Amino acid sequence: MVEKDYNAINEGIQRESLPNRIFRIPEIGVLIPLIVITLIFGSIKPVFLSTINILTIVRAIPFYGIVAIGMAYALIAGQIDISVGAVAGLSAIMAGIFIVKVGMPIGLGMILALLIAAFIGLINGILSVKLKIPAIIVTLGMLYAARGAIVVLTEGRIIYPLTESLNNFGKATPLGTSWSFIIYVVLIILCDFVLRKTILGRKIYATGANVLVARLNGINTDLVRISTHVFVSFLAGLAGILFMFSMKRGSPNIGVGWEFLIIAGTIIGGVSLLGGFGTVWGAFLGIIIMQVIFNGLVLVGVKPAWQTIVLGAMMVSAAGFDTWRRTRKT
Repeated sequence: MVEKDYNAINEGIQRESLPNRIFRIPEIGVLIPLIVITLIFGSIKPVFLSTINILTIVRAIPFYGIVAIGMAYALIAGQIDISVGAVAGLSAIMAGIFIVKVGMPIGLGMILALLIAAFIGLINGILSVKLKIPAIIVTLGMLYAARGAIVVLTEGRIIYPLTESLNNFGKATPLGTSWSFIIYVVLIILCDFVLRKTILGRKIYATGANVLVARLNGINTDLVRISTHVFVSFLAGLAGILFMFSMKRGSPNIGVGWEFLIIAGTIIGGVSLLGGFGTVWGAFLGIIIMQVIFNGLVLVGVKPAWQTIVLGAMMVSAAGFDTWRRTRKT
């Protein structure tokens, strides 16, 4: 049934006029503004287009972008998680404690930290899906709980120094970028394939589009939604650990403010807050456009307070555009 409905939707889209078909591609709606914004900042500050600055942007993208992949899955399934920044910070701290303080092997310490992150996602999913508590309330509470746990575990101190092998990993520049960026690209390709080409991906879209219809078609919608919570938390944990490696220290401030940047970038990338619509590549472009804008604002001398105002305006505009696009008459 899901396969048949999915094919019917595709056939309907193919019968549309070319402009409407292009309009429905979220990546196009982000790519064009990205090019325009890049050219504007490049004309104002030529250094913006320098190799050094471009690499700076590229190296900053993976940490937000990895989490944005999971956020895209959650939003498409009709869920949301605003605890991702705190989960990233807690996972980084736990990995630092396991590896540096306890002396565990690097691989084991990372695995345990990632399992903790996934478990937090499982709790979020069960509370929001099974107990019907709104996901935004559950994950807001988890944000504060995770931040409190970080303070308790670290007492406000950084974990330093990391092992030599981790420091070498963090400062390595394969292909002129970083290992974090390469891991990010691999995740984009794999997760995009799963979302677009597999039955699991179609179930995620169907669940976000209409839970009742998806359930009538035999989809275990509860399992789908809970799994997206686990996935986004797992990726948040991975991003936090990679960020710690790049910084060469475990700071209690890792992940602070990430959630709103990630949600804004994902929405700007065309992933719908209403569920059932969006792509991993769209989230990727949304994160890029966020980084380009903030990098450009810094270069032209805009104060941090105004940068925050810009972020708020972008979030409201993206959410408003998403609502209009999904509710407009076709």
